[in-house]
Amino acid sequence: MIASASADQTINLWKPDGTLLKTLKGHQSGIRGVTFIPNSQIVVSASDDNTARLWNPTNPFSKVLYGHHGTIWDVDFSPEGKMLASASSDGSFKVWVRDGTLLKSFAGNGTTVYAVAFLQGASSANSVPILAAASEDKTIKLWQFDGTLLKTITGHEAGVWDIAASPDGRLLASASNDKTVKLWKLDGTLLKTFNGHQARVYDVDFTPDGQRLVSASSDATARLWSLDGRFSKILKGHRSPIWEVAISPDGRTIATASRDDTIKLWTSDGTLLKTLKGNTRGMMAVDFSPDGQMLVTGGSTGVLKLWKIDGTEITTLTGHEGNVWGVAFSPDGKQIASVGDDRTIILWDVQRILKLNELAYACDLRFAAALRYRVRDYLQTNAEVNKEDRHLCDQVRYNP
Repeated sequence: MIASASADQTINLWKPDGTLLKTLKGHQSGIRGVTFIPNSQIVVSASDDNTARLWNPTNPFSKVLYGHHGTIWDVDFSPEGKMLASASSDGSFKVWVRDGTLLKSFAGNGTTVYAVAFLQGASSANSVPILAAASEDKTIKLWQFDGTLLKTITGHEAGVWDIAASPDGRLLASASNDKTVKLWKLDGTLLKTFNGHQARVYDVDFTPDGQRLVSASSDATARLWSLDGRFSKILKGHRSPIWEVAISPDGRTIATASRDDTIKLWTSDGTLLKTLKGNTRGMMAVDFSPDGQMLVTGGSTGVLKLWKIDGTEITTLTGHEGNVWGVAFSPDGKQIASVGDDRTIILWDVQRILKLNELAYACDLRFAAALRYRVRDYLQTNAEVNKEDRHLCDQVRYNP
């Protein structure tokens, strides 16, 4: 990596080919100098704000994927969980292995790709999965993994914000700026148009039994629809646009994420159960864990939050700069993928996060002098540390 310091109070980290990896913010005045501690990725900076700072750009609990050149709007894991796909305003969607390796990049027609989905149960002749991508150009495109365009589905009158595949992979649902939800066969046959929302529809999903759809709209409502259109239920309660809906694996609970900075939990018939306050200046993303016992949410401040299903907040995850637009649990529940304005995908290690003893981890953080010293060493040996604080780390050990 290469580090550069600026009078704009930031440090930029770059690949040798000039790709920007990360911007470090925190200094309150121009930065005079920056260097790496030998044999590490720890950055040391000195600023006109009369401080020096140590920065660790790596995180033992997450991995950052770089490759997109615009906002990333959506992320989806493949049904078996070995791959994930991301959709971006740079006009492409990409497929990655869970270790962060880029497998394939699909170029659209230059317009924003808002959503991407693996079609469970649908595959090409060589059993490679088919992917669907929804775009600002009003279309849904179906692609083979080798990059062959199989089908372009048209019918919406404005950009398509989201797509969802039915559990059996035979149907697609789409949500659009034209205020409608549409139901399609994979050959492009339009089965049904659902009218009712009064503003653009941001998100749509199938219930786990494949019998209903749930949609979310800028009109601050979510709606339940039967596939034949005979049943409709409006979920009212949010004060601002709803960006995303998620449905628990057992189909009993619906979660809605809104710009009013709340997550609301509803029964499958539309009864409000609970409201979770995000404290993130707006909630744009939500997903259930595969066992249905946790929620992950993403908001405007770039943070993720993990919640128990009863509304108890478990922890806050920081890493993104700007809005988080998409979150997804892997099918095995071991990872969370998140995407947003900062053009990155972050893969979070759920198991390590949940078992973290924060005090023990902090005590064993290493710093300075080529990372030979730990916080616990500092507490025990620094004469300026209060006597009562010297033994904070004595009884804890961090086991990664």
